[in-house]
Amino acid sequence: MQKAILEHINMTVSNPDKTAEMLSDLFGWKIRWAGDSLNNGRSVHVGNEDDYVALYSVGAPRALGDNEKYHRRRRQSSRHLGRRFGRRRETNSRIRDQDSQSSNL
Repeated sequence: MQKAILEHINMTVSNPDKTAEMLSDLFGWKIRWAGDSLNNGRSVHVGNEDDYVALYSVGAPRALGDNEKYHRRRRQSSRHLGRRFGRRRETNSRIRDQDSQSSNL
């Protein structure tokens, strides 16, 4: 059987642009696309040439509460994103540095 490959995952966040910037800094990813999307929302696709994370916010970037209401209505949610890395120590260091600077994404 051929191995299935996950091409992308869609996650609802309060600020897609800020979250994409953080993921780019942490993992060396690039923004592949950004623009208007469903429900007057905003989406940013960030990743590499093979796969990406689609970051979505209801309407203009809003408080997390609006996005949580959207998920409850749709009965969908993502709780975390798992990723494997070749250079774990280097990645963990970037995550710790980012964590000390981050606010609500």
